[in-house]
Amino acid sequence: MAKNRSRRLRKKMHIDEFQELGFSVAWRFPEGTSEEQIDKTVDDFINEGIEPNKLAF
Repeated sequence: MAKNRSRRLRKKMHIDEFQELGFSVAWRFPEGTSEEQIDKTVDDFINEGIEPNKLAF
């Protein structure tokens, strides 16, 4: 059954247009991976996955 809720209540409950979705990322690099390679991988992920999709981190 649909409920009519005020904008303030929808915002407080994080529903409808205020719904927030998320995901987690876990990194595992082989032992001996250089700090530069790790930085490049993380930067590439941000530049190619996060920013083009207008996601926040």
